[in-house]
Amino acid sequence: MRSINISSPIDAATIEKLTAGTKVLISGVIYTARDASHQRLVKALEKGEELPFDLNGQTLYYVGPTPPRPGQVIGAAGPTTSGRMDAYSPRLIAAGLRAMIGKGGRSPAVKEAIKKYKAVYFAAVGGAGALLADTIKRVEVIAYPELGTEAIRRLEVEDFPAIVVNDIYGGDVYELGKAQYQRNKKEGGEMDCIFCQIVAGKIPSQILYQDEEVVAFRDIEPQAPVHLLVIPKSHIPSLAQMAESTIVARMVDVANRLAREEGVFESGYRLVINCGLEGGQAVPHLHMHLLGGRRLADQMG
Repeated sequence: MRSINISSPIDAATIEKLTAGTKVLISGVIYTARDASHQRLVKALEKGEELPFDLNGQTLYYVGPTPPRPGQVIGAAGPTTSGRMDAYSPRLIAAGLRAMIGKGGRSPAVKEAIKKYKAVYFAAVGGAGALLADTIKRVEVIAYPELGTEAIRRLEVEDFPAIVVNDIYGGDVYELGKAQYQRNKKEGGEMDCIFCQIVAGKIPSQILYQDEEVVAFRDIEPQAPVHLLVIPKSHIPSLAQMAESTIVARMVDVANRLAREEGVFESGYRLVINCGLEGGQAVPHLHMHLLGGRRLADQMG
């Protein structure tokens, strides 16, 4: 489906045209904010204090960007898990916020606020922080600089890609996806799993290791100098749907071996398994991330 171009700040007429599953390219001004800055914004509203920017019609991007390298305006700028903001979002939506960008599902209270006040929630692609950064043309810290990466920043973006998750009509792209998955299972059809296609050799990938049970390859959207994926050859949708734990132990063994080969075993590395949509699992096939080669943030997501 072709993406449609929209502008931010976003108006009511545009929001009325957006439905769950619509792909968009956003241009204009958006603001960054994570949980620490959300807490401050809500406290300011409750005290009747002036906010650092006018919320009306604005878009908040849940991101804690990394420092820019020379010649860049911003570092990697991938989305944070949106659930961290669920406690604060309804109050901000009521105060005029009209769009949010993050990853993962939202709480029932946030969905109700979206419908009541005519807002929209977009998802950006997790694991594509460097690519998303290319759409950001200008950055300015406008509030709470002492929060570091969680300070509020004003971003000027051009063709920032996202997809509508929750719309004013009650649509939810994650729920639609679950329903389609269940229909496919009931009808006996196979899901079009990208990792199964890699295992079958139908999609080329930089394979680093494979045996009868496990395959490991480089992530095409690396979030660290070393970013590998370790997956079982059998299609297991998620950690929660695993019949036994031996395959995970095998995946860890392979990851440790690859950490040595990649030169990060001594310096340290991170192994991550996301489980389910709200846990940040983008592909419904059990997989483990191996990340290393730089100091990783203390917080994840």
